[in-house]
Amino acid sequence: MGNRVPRRASIPFAAALLGASLFSVGVPEAAVGGDAEEPSTSVVDGVVEIALDPDRAAISRGLTPRALRAAEPLDLEVASGARLLSPSESFAEPGAPVSVPSSQPLNPSPSSSGFQAAPQRTTSASGIPFTSTEVTDMLSFPNRTHGKLFILEDDIPIFVCSATAVTSAERNLVWTAGHCVHEGKDGQAFEDFVFIPGYRDGDEPHGVWYAEAAYTTSQWATSTNENVAFKHDVAALVMEPNERGELVDVVGARGIRFNQNPVKTFRSHGYPAAPPFDGERMFRCVSKLGGLLGRGLLAPMGIGCDMTEGSSGGGWIV
Repeated sequence: MGNRVPRRASIPFAAALLGASLFSVGVPEAAVGGDAEEPSTSVVDGVVEIALDPDRAAISRGLTPRALRAAEPLDLEVASGARLLSPSESFAEPGAPVSVPSSQPLNPSPSSSGFQAAPQRTTSASGIPFTSTEVTDMLSFPNRTHGKLFILEDDIPIFVCSATAVTSAERNLVWTAGHCVHEGKDGQAFEDFVFIPGYRDGDEPHGVWYAEAAYTTSQWATSTNENVAFKHDVAALVMEPNERGELVDVVGARGIRFNQNPVKTFRSHGYPAAPPFDGERMFRCVSKLGGLLGRGLLAPMGIGCDMTEGSSGGGWIV
């Protein structure tokens, strides 16, 4: 089944959370269980590989505007009342910093700093100040590296997350949250994934991209300790080329960093889909680090933001 180009990517699962939406609430009940056939998985050196074989023709028929709008946001529940610790309370010195630069598309478009549809809203969540802006220019680099990730069952988009194209040797990698590719302990991997970079109001200005493999950490997929699982809630997807070529050749890619001091200002991107948002447009929150959820090198980071479910997996840019 499918039109597949078999390739593999070397994916460094280091201590980084490129974009899990840390304080969204609620996982749809339908996200657990189900009768769908589980994709083939294997575990090597702590990384779970999910082999996919997308049927492009069948999936394409299911990607109707109505189905895309109906896909439910998929997010991870965080215990209410969880206390953020200051970096001085929880931070552990990382190893040597590693920074992978961004990648320009083969046909560069004008750069964009994120044009606004409305004035920025400045507010505070749990005492963490932030500004929130709708990003309307989804044609220019680097905005177009961000997009919506649709999770499919029986070739129909059921759930939705956010994701970001990142630099890789094969120019085909997308980074997102682990719970956007695998249900976690006692669950299974999702069937298929479609990434639409630059998505806005149903438009697909840069095309549609099908995943040929997905990867997450074994800690996320198997750990019975929720704190351990949450700290490893990251994933990557290898995308098939489409008629325009490799993903990064078309839209470019964000850089990615590992072993960084978390005391920074973050620009969080995502497609919030729960009210008052509808998931059809991308938003960006700018916030300094508000604290860390736990102790140690892998402690998830907390920032101020008003994005809701659906933004999970979106890129945090520094």
